[in-house]
Amino acid sequence: MISSISYLQRALLASRMETLIRWYRGGRVTDAHVEKISSSLPLYLYHLPLSFLPGKFHRFFSDRRFFVDTLYNIIVRPIRLYFNPVLREEWLREIVSEGQERQVLSKEDAEEILSQIHDPYIHKYLQSLAVHVGMSPITHVISTGLAILYILNHPEMPRAEAYAMAAGILAFFQIIPVSPGSFARGLYVLFLAIKERNFKDYNLALPLSFFKYVGYISFPIQMTYSYPTLARCMAGFWATRVARIIPVFGEGGALLEHKAFNFFYNWPLTIRRKMNERAELRKTQKTRSWHVLLIVMIFSLTSWLLQNLHVSIRGMLPAFGVVAPVLILFGFLGGVIVNSGSGGSSFSRRVLMALTSGVVIGLLAALGLLFFDPETEVNLIDWASTIIWCSFITATFSTTGAVLTEFKV
Repeated sequence: MISSISYLQRALLASRMETLIRWYRGGRVTDAHVEKISSSLPLYLYHLPLSFLPGKFHRFFSDRRFFVDTLYNIIVRPIRLYFNPVLREEWLREIVSEGQERQVLSKEDAEEILSQIHDPYIHKYLQSLAVHVGMSPITHVISTGLAILYILNHPEMPRAEAYAMAAGILAFFQIIPVSPGSFARGLYVLFLAIKERNFKDYNLALPLSFFKYVGYISFPIQMTYSYPTLARCMAGFWATRVARIIPVFGEGGALLEHKAFNFFYNWPLTIRRKMNERAELRKTQKTRSWHVLLIVMIFSLTSWLLQNLHVSIRGMLPAFGVVAPVLILFGFLGGVIVNSGSGGSSFSRRVLMALTSGVVIGLLAALGLLFFDPETEVNLIDWASTIIWCSFITATFSTTGAVLTEFKV
Protein backbone atom coordinates (compact mmCIF):
# COMPACT_ATOMS: atom_id res chain seq x y z
CA MET A 1 0.00 0.00 0.00
CA ILE A 2 2.88 2.38 0.86
CA SER A 3 4.69 1.68 -2.41
CA SER A 4 1.60 2.48 -4.48
CA ILE A 5 0.54 6.14 -4.19
CA SER A 6 -2.73 5.61 -6.06
CA TYR A 7 -3.67 2.67 -3.84
CA LEU A 8 -2.83 4.71 -0.73
CA GLN A 9 -5.05 7.55 -1.95
CA ARG A 10 -7.95 5.17 -2.58
CA ALA A 11 -7.48 3.55 0.85
CA LEU A 12 -7.49 6.94 2.60
CA LEU A 13 -10.56 8.00 0.63
CA ALA A 14 -12.35 4.78 1.60
CA SER A 15 -11.43 5.36 5.25
CA ARG A 16 -12.79 8.90 5.01
CA MET A 17 -16.04 7.68 3.48
CA GLU A 18 -16.42 5.06 6.21
CA THR A 19 -15.87 7.73 8.86
CA LEU A 20 -18.43 10.01 7.21
CA ILE A 21 -21.00 7.22 7.20
CA ARG A 22 -20.39 6.67 10.90
CA TRP A 23 -20.72 10.40 11.60
CA TYR A 24 -23.91 10.62 9.59
CA ARG A 25 -25.51 7.66 11.37
CA GLY A 26 -24.49 9.16 14.71
CA GLY A 27 -26.20 12.46 13.91
CA ARG A 28 -22.92 14.38 13.85
CA VAL A 29 -23.34 15.69 10.30
CA THR A 30 -26.23 16.14 7.88
CA ASP A 31 -26.44 14.71 4.37
CA ALA A 32 -25.55 18.13 2.91
CA HIS A 33 -22.42 18.31 5.06
CA VAL A 34 -21.45 14.76 4.09
CA GLU A 35 -21.28 15.80 0.43
CA LYS A 36 -19.14 18.84 1.24
CA ILE A 37 -16.77 16.96 3.55
CA SER A 38 -16.35 14.06 1.11
CA SER A 39 -14.97 16.41 -1.53
CA SER A 40 -12.82 18.57 0.76
CA LEU A 41 -9.83 17.22 2.66
CA PRO A 42 -9.31 20.44 4.72
CA LEU A 43 -12.95 20.33 5.82
CA TYR A 44 -12.55 16.68 6.81
CA LEU A 45 -9.42 17.52 8.81
CA TYR A 46 -11.40 20.27 10.58
CA HIS A 47 -14.09 17.78 11.60
CA LEU A 48 -11.63 15.07 12.64
CA PRO A 49 -10.62 16.53 16.06
CA LEU A 50 -14.26 17.43 16.72
CA SER A 51 -15.17 13.76 16.34
CA PHE A 52 -13.61 13.06 19.75
CA LEU A 53 -16.36 15.20 21.33
CA PRO A 54 -19.90 13.94 22.02
CA GLY A 55 -22.10 13.98 18.92
CA LYS A 56 -24.12 17.07 19.85
CA PHE A 57 -20.96 19.08 20.58
CA HIS A 58 -19.40 17.96 17.30
CA ARG A 59 -22.39 19.23 15.37
CA PHE A 60 -22.66 22.37 17.54
CA PHE A 61 -19.14 23.49 16.57
CA SER A 62 -19.38 22.49 12.91
CA ASP A 63 -22.97 23.17 11.80
CA ARG A 64 -23.85 26.87 11.77
CA ARG A 65 -27.59 26.26 11.54
CA PHE A 66 -27.52 23.76 14.41
CA PHE A 67 -25.39 26.22 16.41
CA VAL A 68 -27.95 29.01 15.99
CA ASP A 69 -30.93 26.72 16.64
CA THR A 70 -29.33 25.34 19.81
CA LEU A 71 -28.62 28.81 21.21
CA TYR A 72 -32.17 29.83 20.31
CA ASN A 73 -33.66 26.81 22.10
CA ILE A 74 -31.48 27.38 25.17
CA ILE A 75 -31.72 31.17 25.51
CA VAL A 76 -34.52 32.68 23.44
CA ARG A 77 -37.23 30.02 23.26
CA PRO A 78 -37.70 29.52 27.03
CA ILE A 79 -38.17 33.30 27.41
CA ARG A 80 -40.72 33.38 24.60
CA LEU A 81 -42.49 30.33 26.02
CA TYR A 82 -42.78 32.05 29.37
CA PHE A 83 -44.38 35.22 27.99
CA ASN A 84 -46.19 33.96 24.87
CA PRO A 85 -49.29 31.76 25.51
CA VAL A 86 -49.75 31.03 21.79
CA LEU A 87 -46.21 29.67 21.55
CA ARG A 88 -46.81 27.54 24.67
CA GLU A 89 -49.86 25.99 23.02
CA GLU A 90 -47.85 25.27 19.87
CA TRP A 91 -45.14 23.66 22.01
CA LEU A 92 -47.70 21.47 23.76
CA ARG A 93 -49.20 20.43 20.41
CA GLU A 94 -45.71 19.41 19.24
CA ILE A 95 -45.24 17.29 22.37
CA VAL A 96 -48.66 15.67 21.88
CA SER A 97 -47.87 14.94 18.24
CA GLU A 98 -44.53 13.38 19.17
CA GLY A 99 -46.26 11.39 21.93
CA GLN A 100 -48.61 9.90 19.34
CA GLU A 101 -45.71 9.06 17.04
CA ARG A 102 -43.91 7.28 19.90
CA GLN A 103 -47.18 5.57 20.86
CA VAL A 104 -47.03 7.07 24.34
CA LEU A 105 -50.47 8.61 23.68
CA SER A 106 -53.55 7.20 22.02
CA LYS A 107 -55.78 9.28 19.77
CA GLU A 108 -58.32 9.68 22.59
CA ASP A 109 -55.60 10.85 25.01
CA ALA A 110 -54.33 13.39 22.49
CA GLU A 111 -57.83 14.78 21.97
CA GLU A 112 -58.34 15.06 25.74
CA ILE A 113 -55.09 17.00 26.18
CA LEU A 114 -55.80 19.35 23.29
CA SER A 115 -59.27 20.06 24.71
CA GLN A 116 -57.59 21.35 27.92
CA ILE A 117 -54.96 23.40 26.16
CA HIS A 118 -56.48 26.77 27.15
CA ASP A 119 -56.72 25.91 30.86
CA PRO A 120 -54.89 28.64 32.88
CA TYR A 121 -53.39 26.08 35.28
CA ILE A 122 -51.86 24.17 32.39
CA HIS A 123 -50.30 27.40 31.12
CA LYS A 124 -48.90 28.05 34.59
CA TYR A 125 -47.31 24.60 34.64
CA LEU A 126 -45.95 25.07 31.13
CA GLN A 127 -44.45 28.42 32.14
CA SER A 128 -42.69 26.73 35.03
CA LEU A 129 -41.48 23.95 32.76
CA ALA A 130 -40.08 26.59 30.38
CA VAL A 131 -38.19 28.15 33.30
CA HIS A 132 -36.78 24.73 34.19
CA VAL A 133 -35.57 24.20 30.62
CA GLY A 134 -34.11 27.71 30.52
CA MET A 135 -32.11 27.09 33.70
CA SER A 136 -30.63 23.82 32.44
CA PRO A 137 -27.32 25.39 31.22
CA ILE A 138 -26.58 27.03 34.60
CA THR A 139 -24.73 24.04 36.03
CA HIS A 140 -22.68 23.52 32.86
CA VAL A 141 -21.68 27.19 32.71
CA ILE A 142 -20.68 27.33 36.39
CA SER A 143 -18.82 24.01 36.39
CA THR A 144 -16.94 24.86 33.18
CA GLY A 145 -16.09 28.32 34.51
CA LEU A 146 -14.77 26.90 37.78
CA ALA A 147 -12.72 24.29 35.92
CA ILE A 148 -11.14 26.95 33.70
CA LEU A 149 -10.58 29.22 36.71
CA TYR A 150 -8.84 26.38 38.56
CA ILE A 151 -6.44 25.80 35.66
CA LEU A 152 -5.66 29.52 35.35
CA ASN A 153 -5.10 29.94 39.10
CA HIS A 154 -2.67 27.00 39.34
CA PRO A 155 0.04 27.66 36.73
CA GLU A 156 2.60 25.92 38.95
CA MET A 157 0.86 22.55 38.64
CA PRO A 158 1.77 20.10 35.86
CA ARG A 159 -0.72 20.53 33.03
CA ALA A 160 -1.84 16.90 33.19
CA GLU A 161 -2.60 17.19 36.90
CA ALA A 162 -4.38 20.53 36.46
CA TYR A 163 -6.53 19.14 33.64
CA ALA A 164 -7.31 16.07 35.75
CA MET A 165 -8.49 18.30 38.62
CA ALA A 166 -10.58 20.34 36.17
CA ALA A 167 -12.15 17.14 34.87
CA GLY A 168 -12.85 16.16 38.47
CA ILE A 169 -14.67 19.46 39.01
CA LEU A 170 -16.83 18.83 35.94
CA ALA A 171 -17.56 15.27 37.10
CA PHE A 172 -18.41 16.46 40.61
CA PHE A 173 -21.11 18.81 39.32
CA GLN A 174 -22.59 15.98 37.27
CA ILE A 175 -22.96 13.51 40.14
CA ILE A 176 -24.07 15.75 43.01
CA PRO A 177 -27.81 15.42 43.65
CA VAL A 178 -28.36 19.18 43.95
CA SER A 179 -26.54 21.35 41.42
CA PRO A 180 -26.52 25.15 40.95
CA GLY A 181 -29.06 24.78 38.14
CA SER A 182 -31.39 22.52 40.09
CA PHE A 183 -31.04 24.74 43.17
CA ALA A 184 -32.08 27.75 41.07
CA ARG A 185 -35.10 25.80 39.78
CA GLY A 186 -36.05 24.89 43.33
CA LEU A 187 -35.81 28.52 44.43
CA TYR A 188 -38.06 29.52 41.54
CA VAL A 189 -40.74 27.02 42.58
CA LEU A 190 -40.38 28.14 46.20
CA PHE A 191 -40.84 31.74 45.03
CA LEU A 192 -44.04 30.76 43.19
CA ALA A 193 -45.44 28.96 46.22
CA ILE A 194 -44.71 31.92 48.51
CA LYS A 195 -45.94 34.49 46.00
CA GLU A 196 -49.25 32.68 45.49
CA ARG A 197 -49.43 31.53 49.12
CA ASN A 198 -50.28 28.14 47.74
CA PHE A 199 -48.10 25.20 48.78
CA LYS A 200 -50.79 22.65 48.00
CA ASP A 201 -50.42 22.96 44.23
CA TYR A 202 -46.62 22.69 44.55
CA ASN A 203 -46.29 20.10 47.33
CA LEU A 204 -44.50 17.59 45.09
CA ALA A 205 -42.90 19.89 42.50
CA LEU A 206 -41.24 21.97 45.23
CA PRO A 207 -38.95 19.28 46.73
CA LEU A 208 -38.31 17.50 43.42
CA SER A 209 -37.27 20.73 41.67
CA PHE A 210 -34.15 20.97 43.83
CA PHE A 211 -32.74 17.72 42.40
CA LYS A 212 -30.83 17.16 39.18
CA TYR A 213 -32.49 15.32 36.29
CA VAL A 214 -35.64 14.37 38.25
CA GLY A 215 -36.38 18.08 38.66
CA TYR A 216 -37.21 18.40 34.98
CA ILE A 217 -40.33 16.30 35.42
CA SER A 218 -41.40 17.74 38.77
CA PHE A 219 -44.25 19.70 37.20
CA PRO A 220 -45.49 16.81 35.02
CA ILE A 221 -45.68 14.76 38.22
CA GLN A 222 -47.44 17.62 40.03
CA MET A 223 -50.09 17.66 37.29
CA THR A 224 -50.90 13.98 37.78
CA TYR A 225 -54.09 14.28 39.83
CA SER A 226 -55.68 17.19 37.94
CA TYR A 227 -54.44 16.28 34.46
CA PRO A 228 -53.37 12.62 34.52
CA THR A 229 -53.31 12.20 30.74
CA LEU A 230 -51.19 15.29 30.18
CA ALA A 231 -48.88 14.28 33.04
CA ARG A 232 -48.41 10.84 31.49
CA CYS A 233 -47.62 12.48 28.16
CA MET A 234 -45.06 14.88 29.65
CA ALA A 235 -43.40 12.24 31.83
CA GLY A 236 -43.24 9.81 28.94
CA PHE A 237 -41.89 12.51 26.64
CA TRP A 238 -38.93 13.39 28.89
CA ALA A 239 -38.25 9.91 30.25
CA THR A 240 -38.21 8.13 26.90
CA ARG A 241 -36.13 10.91 25.38
CA VAL A 242 -33.44 10.25 27.97
CA ALA A 243 -33.76 6.46 27.66
CA ARG A 244 -33.32 6.52 23.90
CA ILE A 245 -29.85 7.97 24.31
CA ILE A 246 -28.60 4.72 25.84
CA PRO A 247 -27.79 2.09 23.20
CA VAL A 248 -29.16 -1.41 23.72
CA PHE A 249 -28.04 -4.12 21.30
CA GLY A 250 -26.93 -1.44 18.83
CA GLU A 251 -30.25 0.41 18.81
CA GLY A 252 -31.83 3.25 20.80
CA GLY A 253 -32.84 2.46 24.34
CA ALA A 254 -36.31 1.12 23.58
CA LEU A 255 -35.89 -1.67 26.13
CA LEU A 256 -35.29 0.94 28.83
CA GLU A 257 -38.33 3.05 28.04
CA HIS A 258 -40.78 0.98 30.07
CA LYS A 259 -38.58 1.04 33.17
CA ALA A 260 -37.85 4.73 32.67
CA PHE A 261 -41.58 5.45 32.42
CA ASN A 262 -42.26 3.47 35.60
CA PHE A 263 -39.44 5.23 37.42
CA PHE A 264 -40.47 8.74 36.41
CA TYR A 265 -44.25 8.28 36.54
CA ASN A 266 -45.54 5.34 38.59
CA TRP A 267 -42.91 5.42 41.34
CA PRO A 268 -43.43 9.15 42.12
CA LEU A 269 -47.17 8.48 42.37
CA THR A 270 -46.48 5.81 44.99
CA ILE A 271 -44.23 8.25 46.84
CA ARG A 272 -46.94 10.90 46.78
CA ARG A 273 -49.52 8.50 48.18
CA LYS A 274 -47.15 7.48 51.00
CA MET A 275 -46.37 11.13 51.72
CA ASN A 276 -50.07 11.92 52.02
CA GLU A 277 -50.53 8.99 54.40
CA ARG A 278 -47.63 10.18 56.56
CA ALA A 279 -48.98 13.75 56.50
CA GLU A 280 -52.31 12.53 57.90
CA LEU A 281 -50.50 10.55 60.60
CA ARG A 282 -48.40 13.57 61.59
CA LYS A 283 -51.50 15.62 62.27
CA THR A 284 -51.98 13.48 65.38
CA GLN A 285 -48.38 14.00 66.60
CA LYS A 286 -46.64 16.90 68.34
CA THR A 287 -44.03 18.87 66.44
CA ARG A 288 -40.43 18.57 67.59
CA SER A 289 -37.39 20.74 66.86
CA TRP A 290 -35.16 20.60 69.96
CA HIS A 291 -33.35 17.57 68.57
CA VAL A 292 -31.82 19.69 65.78
CA LEU A 293 -29.52 21.47 68.25
CA LEU A 294 -28.45 18.14 69.73
CA ILE A 295 -27.66 16.72 66.28
CA VAL A 296 -25.63 19.80 65.35
CA MET A 297 -23.65 19.56 68.59
CA ILE A 298 -22.92 15.84 68.15
CA PHE A 299 -21.71 16.07 64.56
CA SER A 300 -19.76 19.30 65.15
CA LEU A 301 -17.97 17.84 68.18
CA THR A 302 -17.25 14.66 66.24
CA SER A 303 -15.73 16.65 63.37
CA TRP A 304 -13.55 18.60 65.82
CA LEU A 305 -12.39 15.38 67.49
CA LEU A 306 -11.47 13.88 64.12
CA GLN A 307 -9.57 17.03 63.13
CA ASN A 308 -7.69 17.05 66.44
CA LEU A 309 -6.89 13.34 66.04
CA HIS A 310 -5.53 13.93 62.55
CA VAL A 311 -3.34 16.81 63.80
CA SER A 312 -1.98 14.71 66.68
CA ILE A 313 -1.11 11.80 64.36
CA ARG A 314 0.07 13.60 61.21
CA GLY A 315 1.10 16.92 62.72
CA MET A 316 -1.03 18.84 60.24
CA LEU A 317 -4.65 19.52 59.38
CA PRO A 318 -6.39 17.11 56.98
CA ALA A 319 -6.59 18.11 53.34
CA PHE A 320 -9.96 19.16 51.99
CA GLY A 321 -10.14 15.95 49.95
CA VAL A 322 -10.09 14.04 53.25
CA VAL A 323 -12.58 16.36 54.93
CA ALA A 324 -15.16 16.37 52.11
CA PRO A 325 -16.27 12.68 52.39
CA VAL A 326 -16.72 13.11 56.14
CA LEU A 327 -18.82 16.23 55.57
CA ILE A 328 -20.94 14.36 53.03
CA LEU A 329 -21.53 11.54 55.52
CA PHE A 330 -22.29 13.90 58.42
CA GLY A 331 -24.61 16.02 56.30
CA PHE A 332 -26.55 13.05 54.96
CA LEU A 333 -26.89 11.31 58.34
CA GLY A 334 -27.84 14.60 59.98
CA GLY A 335 -30.63 15.16 57.46
CA VAL A 336 -31.98 11.63 57.94
CA ILE A 337 -31.97 11.94 61.74
CA VAL A 338 -33.51 15.43 61.71
CA ASN A 339 -36.38 14.23 59.53
CA SER A 340 -36.90 11.03 61.50
CA GLY A 341 -37.11 12.87 64.83
CA SER A 342 -39.31 15.80 63.82
CA GLY A 343 -42.58 14.31 65.10
CA GLY A 344 -45.62 16.05 63.62
CA SER A 345 -43.66 18.69 61.68
CA SER A 346 -44.68 19.27 58.07
CA PHE A 347 -42.50 18.15 55.18
CA SER A 348 -41.36 21.70 54.34
CA ARG A 349 -40.43 22.34 57.99
CA ARG A 350 -38.46 19.07 58.13
CA VAL A 351 -36.47 19.99 55.02
CA LEU A 352 -35.87 23.51 56.34
CA MET A 353 -34.60 22.18 59.69
CA ALA A 354 -32.32 19.70 57.88
CA LEU A 355 -30.98 22.46 55.63
CA THR A 356 -30.31 24.72 58.61
CA SER A 357 -28.57 21.97 60.55
CA GLY A 358 -26.40 21.18 57.53
CA VAL A 359 -25.31 24.81 57.14
CA VAL A 360 -24.40 25.07 60.84
CA ILE A 361 -22.53 21.73 60.89
CA GLY A 362 -20.46 22.80 57.87
CA LEU A 363 -19.80 26.23 59.38
CA LEU A 364 -18.62 24.81 62.71
CA ALA A 365 -16.50 22.15 60.98
CA ALA A 366 -14.75 24.87 58.94
CA LEU A 367 -14.17 27.02 62.02
CA GLY A 368 -12.66 23.98 63.74
CA LEU A 369 -9.94 23.93 61.09
CA LEU A 370 -8.92 27.43 62.21
CA PHE A 371 -8.96 26.69 65.93
CA PHE A 372 -6.86 23.52 65.65
CA ASP A 373 -4.13 25.22 63.61
CA PRO A 374 -3.77 28.76 64.97
CA GLU A 375 -0.17 29.08 63.77
CA THR A 376 -1.21 29.03 60.14
CA GLU A 377 -1.40 32.45 58.50
CA VAL A 378 -5.05 33.30 57.95
CA ASN A 379 -6.02 34.28 54.43
CA LEU A 380 -9.50 35.76 54.61
CA ILE A 381 -10.43 34.65 51.09
CA ASP A 382 -9.21 31.09 51.69
CA TRP A 383 -11.11 30.78 54.95
CA ALA A 384 -14.26 32.26 53.44
CA SER A 385 -13.96 29.76 50.58
CA THR A 386 -13.49 26.88 53.05
CA ILE A 387 -16.52 27.93 55.10
CA ILE A 388 -18.69 28.29 51.99
CA TRP A 389 -17.65 24.90 50.58
CA CYS A 390 -18.08 23.07 53.89
CA SER A 391 -21.50 24.63 54.47
CA PHE A 392 -22.55 23.95 50.87
CA ILE A 393 -21.58 20.26 51.05
CA THR A 394 -23.25 19.57 54.40
CA ALA A 395 -26.35 21.61 53.50
CA THR A 396 -26.70 19.82 50.17
CA PHE A 397 -26.47 16.33 51.62
CA SER A 398 -28.48 17.08 54.76
CA THR A 399 -31.31 18.25 52.51
CA THR A 400 -30.82 15.16 50.36
CA GLY A 401 -30.98 12.89 53.41
CA ALA A 402 -34.16 14.56 54.68
CA VAL A 403 -35.89 14.36 51.30
CA LEU A 404 -34.88 10.75 50.62
CA THR A 405 -36.14 9.79 54.08
CA GLU A 406 -39.45 11.40 53.17
CA PHE A 407 -39.53 9.54 49.85
CA LYS A 408 -39.18 6.08 51.34
CA VAL A 409 -42.02 3.75 50.33
